[in-house]
Amino acid sequence: MPGRISSSHTAALLASHDPRRTLDALLGAAQAAWDMGDAIAYLDAMTRVPPAAADRPTAWYRAGMCAVLAGRTDRGHALLRCCLDNAERADDPYELLRALVSALVLGEVDAACRAGARALAAVRTRGPDALLPQALEQLAYAELRAGRHARARAHALEGLHAARRTGQPNAATHLHAVLAL
Repeated sequence: MPGRISSSHTAALLASHDPRRTLDALLGAAQAAWDMGDAIAYLDAMTRVPPAAADRPTAWYRAGMCAVLAGRTDRGHALLRCCLDNAERADDPYELLRALVSALVLGEVDAACRAGARALAAVRTRGPDALLPQALEQLAYAELRAGRHARARAHALEGLHAARRTGQPNAATHLHAVLAL
């Protein structure tokens, strides 16, 4: 959209000043591309994440997702397995949401639901409040895949309310999609 600065552009502006916020902006750009189904933009954002800037679980996730999308599924699955296994001890909501996605890519819906429930608990306990709609959306998608439709609906409705409350119309749209499914 004209006049808007994307997460990718934000990352470029921050690169020499704030490595942590640069990482966050690139991961945000990747998430936005993923949500749009744009694999090329997703890979572009993820390949621009400097491996040295990411903690180990984020580096596993980054490399694993890039490998899977590049057709190197064995390598990608091994790295995503590291990401998922490491999350057993995690309490960071972002790390737990990446573990949820890792589990879904690996086809482990029960593990995705567990990671999503833990991510939701972490967001509710420590925040940030702005992450609540995304945590509820991701958990609802995992629950849909697990056949837990009533839970998915309840979480999607709660997420829709949180998205409206926090002024996140894109998140609200995603949650409407969960409800439609």
